[in-house]
Amino acid sequence: MSLLPAHEAALLDAVRRHQRRSRRLTRAAIVVALAVALVVPGVIVLGVHGGRSAGTTEGHRDRTPAPVTNVARPSTPAALLHAYALFRRPRRPGDRLDGQALRFIMRLAPRLPLHVFPQLARGTNLPDGNPVWIVPGPSTTCLIGPTVGECIATGDVASHGFVSEGIAGSTERLTGVVPDGAGKVTFTFGASGRQPVQANVRDNAFEITITGRAHRLHFNGPDGPVSVLL
Repeated sequence: MSLLPAHEAALLDAVRRHQRRSRRLTRAAIVVALAVALVVPGVIVLGVHGGRSAGTTEGHRDRTPAPVTNVARPSTPAALLHAYALFRRPRRPGDRLDGQALRFIMRLAPRLPLHVFPQLARGTNLPDGNPVWIVPGPSTTCLIGPTVGECIATGDVASHGFVSEGIAGSTERLTGVVPDGAGKVTFTFGASGRQPVQANVRDNAFEITITGRAHRLHFNGPDGPVSVLL
């Protein structure tokens, strides 16, 4: 379902109000805001991940938030433009956030010091046809869809993609996006001796449900092989 223009305008107003307030936040206030978001009932807790890469790109999550205090004019970061062709094409009707994605961003905007630009979002589809949106920001980028709602550092999304892990009993659902050029992703299981499993990538997106817990994600990115510790 497409987002009505009036609702999108309300969302952008909420984001702008939060951005104006955030300029006055001190680092201490940011820490307090994050702590409150983690404990107040009814508040969506975002998975805010960080990562590093060097040589053959190898990232790992340290769950470090990436707050910004100076709000940039809405523009897609150059790293995302380089890594994802969908950000270089004109926006399409499917790039508009639907109702679920709208609610996620509206809950995000007033409570956490993360700045994203919903008017620059790009949508793609998971293998089952469900939509998923990449919502960019100067330091934080969010992945939002029916089975995912998380934010990580923008540089990480550009260099080694975005994987959301959903655990249900003995199974794990892995949903994500990877930069251009990857036709499939491979998940390995460390020293367990288990054979790797693969998932096809369509328009940068993938989703697969496996038994157990994956250890690493591997794919061929635009700048060479990428290996990410999950």
